[in-house]
Amino acid sequence: MLRRMLVPIFGAIALLLWAGPASAAPRVPNVEPFEPVTIPAGQLCQFEVQLTGTNGQAERTKLPDGTTIVTGPFVLTVTNTSNQRSVTLNISGPTFASDGQLILTGPALIELFDLGPDFPPPGLLATNGRGTIDNGVFDVQNFKGRTRDLCQELSA
Repeated sequence: MLRRMLVPIFGAIALLLWAGPASAAPRVPNVEPFEPVTIPAGQLCQFEVQLTGTNGQAERTKLPDGTTIVTGPFVLTVTNTSNQRSVTLNISGPTFASDGQLILTGPALIELFDLGPDFPPPGLLATNGRGTIDNGVFDVQNFKGRTRDLCQELSA
């Protein structure tokens, strides 16, 4: 089974950003811009990547079984700092969190860091569909939906 690691920058839910381009960030109450995050070349893509955007995600409800539903506006721009190509994504979820497992059911962003020779190479994926992350490991094989390789898309 092919598995990759998800390493969050803003917390367990924050980097679950996925596909569905947004032409402009909508004016939404309770949405805060976050400080730009720069990821050095070679960690996700062969080039340096900068993440900027606005985050209004929050815990919306807690189900009787303890599952937390996190959703809300989250618009992220991913930029290749060497050629200034960028893509803007709406990664609003929702995501269901329970006992170390995240279930993605909408747009998200997955960061695939290098875990060594027994694992696939690093990457940055925009997804929209259903998938799971168990204790930080994204199950690529069982993901159902659309995936975009942002490293490839931003390199040209």
